[in-house]
Amino acid sequence: MQICEHCGIKVQGTFPRLGLIDGEKFTFPKPADILKDIHHHKLDLFTFLQHPFRPLGALAGFEVEQDNLAILQVSTFDHWFGKQVNKDVRNLVRKCEKAGVKVADSELNTDFVRGVWELNNESKVRMGKRFPHFGTSLEWTRSYIDSFEMRAIFISAYLGTEMIGFLKMVMDEHQDDKPSYACILEILGKLAHRDKNVTRALMAQAVKCCEARGISLLAYDRFQYGSKTDGLQAFKKDLGFERQNVPRYYVPVTRRGRIAYGLGLHRRLQEVLPESVSGPLRNLRHALIGKS
Repeated sequence: MQICEHCGIKVQGTFPRLGLIDGEKFTFPKPADILKDIHHHKLDLFTFLQHPFRPLGALAGFEVEQDNLAILQVSTFDHWFGKQVNKDVRNLVRKCEKAGVKVADSELNTDFVRGVWELNNESKVRMGKRFPHFGTSLEWTRSYIDSFEMRAIFISAYLGTEMIGFLKMVMDEHQDDKPSYACILEILGKLAHRDKNVTRALMAQAVKCCEARGISLLAYDRFQYGSKTDGLQAFKKDLGFERQNVPRYYVPVTRRGRIAYGLGLHRRLQEVLPESVSGPLRNLRHALIGKS
């Protein structure tokens, strides 16, 4: 994957060569500002999301499909904790606190970066898949974790002096607009302390951060990934996230792009395969990874 530092467009794939905004789920430039840059790249097809609550209206010459985000409506922490999550989440957050885990906003400093590095390198497999950040260096971790630093909020969870979890979310670049918006970019807990349920406690602190900063919409990537229904979707639902359909626009840049779009080659395999096929394939992948 290649990323243009100047305009924030990344390119992936070979046919089609698909261009998209780096950080597209929390960065929403105006289409006119994007389109003037895409012809400078070797792209066949360009895609971008509409802001979930800032409609663009009709865009001539653009193809449009429905994508989705997991969205949490935030008012106050007390409302979230008392009304939007289920009893199990409340109990698990309290259990984490009673175990002595301290969760709070964190500065992006050397200790935080090292803690993230140690978490990333704890296991090569997470949620039945190879974890892409396993085996990465401390230097790589420092460069990756400080992306979008000026808009980022960092949260850490400590048990004594050991960092056992972290969360990073990034605010929309247009914070003068209402309602204000942020997106969770990563949340990770140490597997050695999975009994502490640290990810729920990190989410609770994220909601407190949103209330303190006047952020009323919190996204957590997609709610639905193709036809798949799994533990991650259940995790989001238990925390009060709901599906929000969002238009995704496509702009063919070349003839190859128009052909690829017409053939549906821009879609990921998990979006095309029915669950009756993708489910057994996931089980096979889990089995093979477990043996490796």
